Amino acid sequence: MARSTRAGAPIDVQDRRRPGQVRRIARAYVRLWGLGDLAGVAELVVSELVTNAFLHGQGNVVRFRMRRDESCVRIEVGDGTPVTIPEQQSVDVLAEGGRGLLLVAAHAHELCLTDDGTGVRCSLPIPGGVR
Repeated sequence: MARSTRAGAPIDVQDRRRPGQVRRIARAYVRLWGLGDLAGVAELVVSELVTNAFLHGQGNVVRFRMRRDESCVRIEVGDGTPVTIPEQQSVDVLAEGGRGLLLVAAHAHELCLTDDGTGVRCSLPIPGGVR
């Protein structure tokens, strides 16, 4: 997805719509794969990762990839620039943000950088194993 807002600038209307668009794509794939049980979790994870990429990323294009294997659904989001995953410390329960990656980590089997370090990858275990 090409970013319509310059990196670091306030996000415009078009880029604010991106997480919702990608959520719908994720839901469609999960259902196509017969994994409707994972739809809500996949939508949450995708929404958090895509939102973070648009809020904190520096690249001109945000990429999204989702695939499945026998045991899990793998999700990758990145923008082609180096990414770090902040240490998860205590969270201010009154803060408006800062809990997204905690939510992802709570649902994901793994949460790590992509092999090239320009995105975040996580895997969601398929309930009940292979389908």
